[in-house]
Amino acid sequence: MVRIKRHMHLGVSAFLAATTIGQASASAASLMLFPILRTGLLALAVVFFAIYHLRGKARTSNLFSLALIVFLFAYGLIVTALQGSSSYSIPYFFQSFLIIFFGIFFYSVSAEEENRSKVAINQIWFAILILAFLAITGAIVFDFPPYFVYDIYVEGGQVTYNQGTSSFFGIAALSSLFLLKASAGRAHQSAMLVLFFVFVLISLLGGGRGEILFLLVASLHITFHSGLRGIVLGLVAILLIATFFTFADLGFLDDLEIYKRFLVIFLNSDYGLRDVLFSQAIDLLLNDNRCFFFGCGFGAFQSHYQYPPELYPHNILLEALLTWGVPITALVIILFFVGLVRGRSAGALNYFGFYSVLVGMKSGDILGSWLAFSFIFFYASTGFILLVRRRASGVALDT
Repeated sequence: MVRIKRHMHLGVSAFLAATTIGQASASAASLMLFPILRTGLLALAVVFFAIYHLRGKARTSNLFSLALIVFLFAYGLIVTALQGSSSYSIPYFFQSFLIIFFGIFFYSVSAEEENRSKVAINQIWFAILILAFLAITGAIVFDFPPYFVYDIYVEGGQVTYNQGTSSFFGIAALSSLFLLKASAGRAHQSAMLVLFFVFVLISLLGGGRGEILFLLVASLHITFHSGLRGIVLGLVAILLIATFFTFADLGFLDDLEIYKRFLVIFLNSDYGLRDVLFSQAIDLLLNDNRCFFFGCGFGAFQSHYQYPPELYPHNILLEALLTWGVPITALVIILFFVGLVRGRSAGALNYFGFYSVLVGMKSGDILGSWLAFSFIFFYASTGFILLVRRRASGVALDT
């Protein structure tokens, strides 16, 4: 069993790669290949899951986690059936259920890991491989400034930016920063700092506005929780960036998609319908007592406004409130914070989960934000277990 645990980081990395690879699609070739790779990576993650349980025993925490998501998904389905509000297909629904369950399991595995740097290292190598593939297929051109060539077309024409690309390389940047925090040698720190800036640059090129801002928030969170050394490194990084933008010729900014997209906000206050969807979701929640107290089920927002499935609220908290109601969602959030504060850390996965939740608050949906809800439900079930044990023993636990 000990030998299996030593290699479980590979299962964690397979799951993480499977849930993020689709975000990196930047060309027709990647749209064809990445779904196949995702299926293979998920299969590998399932193999690790099976071996772990065949050679060991099911943990109580995993059973509680399973019970939690079975309850939430079953309740959501029942309410959906009563309301007749679903805009999601049954296969997609069960796919999301299974992926989130496996995600919870791998969060628990990561919390047991003694060496928590392995997952971050694996994710960096995976990001480098994906970047090499995108470069070979011509999806990214290393000119000045570098840029993505999205040979993907939608009804409005050719795609010019991809928020998923920003998110994928944002996680790679957080991996580098996590290893920078954990490193002792100067050479290794320098290498991780260089990788961090490279991945931040590529994330910027993806054009995701919120993803970049949330990457900054998550990076500052890691930096200011790593002691004086981390703070000094963070200040040096900020100084270097400020110096570059002060003295460099900034004419190239006009060629950056991210710059043009931020200008749209500042000049036209155009949030790409997110402000409208947000306002409509709030109106539905406050004006429908059934949705407020009991939830209206999966896809209630789209059904109410007669929108297609892709016009969801673009905010996982609002969609959770509409799906399960305020009381159940509030209870899950409370349990999540109890588990997060008092439970074991899952290492780098915590930072990835935190970042994914932030991104999900801007553009995520309830069944597609796999990493975010794996993070939330793992710590919610952990919080529930801690409260039950504390009540049973009458002694405050410090785990």
